[in-house]
Amino acid sequence: MAKHYNIAVIPARSYKPRDKAKVESAVLQVQREILGRFRNERFTSLYELNKFLEKVIGSINNKPFQKMPGSRSSIFDEIDSPALNKLPNTKYEFAYFKKAKVSIDYHVEIRSDKHYYSVPHGLVSKVVDLRISKDTVEIFYLNKRVASHIRVRSFGYSTLECHMPVSHREHLRWTPSRIINWAKEQGKYTGELISSLIESKPHPELGYRSAMGIISLSRRYGTSRLDNACRRALSVNACSYKSVNSILKKELDKIPLDDNSLEDKSLGMHQNIRGNEYFK
Repeated sequence: MAKHYNIAVIPARSYKPRDKAKVESAVLQVQREILGRFRNERFTSLYELNKFLEKVIGSINNKPFQKMPGSRSSIFDEIDSPALNKLPNTKYEFAYFKKAKVSIDYHVEIRSDKHYYSVPHGLVSKVVDLRISKDTVEIFYLNKRVASHIRVRSFGYSTLECHMPVSHREHLRWTPSRIINWAKEQGKYTGELISSLIESKPHPELGYRSAMGIISLSRRYGTSRLDNACRRALSVNACSYKSVNSILKKELDKIPLDDNSLEDKSLGMHQNIRGNEYFK
């Protein structure tokens, strides 16, 4: 904010009111002149209150000093007003900062929005600073802005073409085929699910984060359980980290899955099936 308005912020020491004696004096005057005057007043709108304050503050600023010539208004016109700069052409926009680590899919996440934003692929595994305002997301690395996006408050990806790798050596280590082959080492169905997941994305890199999350579940549950969970997820077309993780947490992977259970088969004849003749 200080940079936007081209001002310097010089804070006083804590618990040292003499560092800002004139400010403390002004607070005292406001308490006496304003709070004292309107303690018995009743306002029915903010407009009425502001008009009252405007009148009282004008009276305070024009009141002559007791031990020196002039008033607050005259001192302001003489000293402060000539030194003031024009306001910037744009309003100050509040923003907050946070740090984030760039994932292997060269995106960073804003968890509150559940949205992912791309950065240049060379920053994979680097820690960057995010400046998040009402409408924009800016990404800085070593105090230099490397990316800027329109802020989106819903799940999804904001990816710029210029951020995508072409022949970067580090990126070539992470290809769809490498991740799928790694998944196949965990099990047949794990490989099939990861392959389906990556192929469902408009850009394969956008499936890397979910794929790596699914593969990492093997460290907690083991490769056998993960493969069974992926088999069940494939049977219901639920190829996502959330679905596989839920199956493992609820131990649904331990329930046998009949390969023919989803096929559309005729029930055939049975002693409990009465048939349409029964209802005539």
